[in-house]
Amino acid sequence: MLCIVLLVLFVAVAVRCFANEKSGKVIGIITTADDHAATFVDVSLKGTPYATLTNEEGFFVLPNIRAGNYTLVISLVGTQTIEKEVTITNGQTLMVNEKLQLTMKELEEVIIFTTGQYTPKLTSNANRIIAPLKDIPQSIQILPAQLIRDRQIQNVGEAAKSLVGVNTFASNQFADYVMRGFRTTSGNFTYNGIRGIQYQYTGRDGNRSQFDLSTPLYNIERIEVIKGPASVLFSTGNPGGVINYVTKKALTRPRYEANVTIGSYNQYRFMGDATGPVNKRKNILYRMVAGYEHTGALDPNQKIKNIFLTPQLQWNIANRSSINYELNYFKDNRTMGFERGVPAYRVDAITWQLDKYPVRFSMIDPNGYSKAEKLSNQLTFNHEINSKLKLTILLRSLHTWTDQFDRSPLWFDVDRPMDTVTFTYGFFNQKTICTSLPLLLTGKRIPASGAII
Repeated sequence: MLCIVLLVLFVAVAVRCFANEKSGKVIGIITTADDHAATFVDVSLKGTPYATLTNEEGFFVLPNIRAGNYTLVISLVGTQTIEKEVTITNGQTLMVNEKLQLTMKELEEVIIFTTGQYTPKLTSNANRIIAPLKDIPQSIQILPAQLIRDRQIQNVGEAAKSLVGVNTFASNQFADYVMRGFRTTSGNFTYNGIRGIQYQYTGRDGNRSQFDLSTPLYNIERIEVIKGPASVLFSTGNPGGVINYVTKKALTRPRYEANVTIGSYNQYRFMGDATGPVNKRKNILYRMVAGYEHTGALDPNQKIKNIFLTPQLQWNIANRSSINYELNYFKDNRTMGFERGVPAYRVDAITWQLDKYPVRFSMIDPNGYSKAEKLSNQLTFNHEINSKLKLTILLRSLHTWTDQFDRSPLWFDVDRPMDTVTFTYGFFNQKTICTSLPLLLTGKRIPASGAII
């Protein structure tokens, strides 16, 4: 056996020596114009697979090259490319030392085109005038319908991930956001440019209930965010900004849409949308949006179920006048509780064990619940006074019923006997009825000059 092994080694060495005698190699050092080592320079033989990079000392090796004539190419971005004819001889080593020279050659121009489907150019509700976004001296961001559809955004909590300077405060489930460092309240939401939204009550002091649900986007066309103190345009005092929801409107052409979503955590979500004219004159239009969702969440004890209906009827009285009636009905039942995350075990002052509990470990009490039922009616009258001014009168009534029992973890003591969870208990029951009659004048830009009135 030993003789066989020695024979194999002898044959391998002989073949390697024979192969080396039938090939050559190129070695060298590449330096910069100021005699420093040029690192990571491309060195190759043109039209062949032989290629390498220089090391930190500018040294390179191209081994096992078949005999013949080649073109050696040395290149680095920002320097002149060197091409040199070389001849490789069997069993010989060719030494090549070159110095790179800087070049003033400019890169070719790159032009990027976009379809514009994610970049709306005009806004009307965001600042009370119809004007290009580029002409408005405020920070405004719009999430258009195409982006909401492509990203499959289902509620405003998920939409916050696409908004700059807007973050959810505790959970995507609730209408609780931080804008530019300031926590929002109900007064920091508007619905078609009017303060207050269709699902929650805004009191005179701007406070909201403890757990207002994040608005689902079944009937939302786009989301506009006005950041900073410009929110005073909507009678709000929060310097962080305001979030405006723009709903889908009835269309003169028939259109039908149905969406089915099946996702993680046993999610089943359905949405139907139908719109079109009611009569032959096409001056009476309708739109009906319906939605249903049954889903779990990352926390195995979290269960969510909701239903949504919003019929809409619009009468175009004349070319410049219209009346629109919209009803919103939203019913939501879910397990109450915040997703606090998975606790970690503290080994010592600087060491933590992150995998002590599984990823889907739950600290939510399945007995906690939230039952919410919200109904809003909205009657809107629009009239274009002239080419520069538009009058909007809106009558809204809102009825909400909320019954909640919250049992949330306040503290989790790891490594105590059987690990201890401290819970807090909270009961909340509220019924609200409110009406509002805001009047709004909206300016319109002059298309000819581009001036804003």
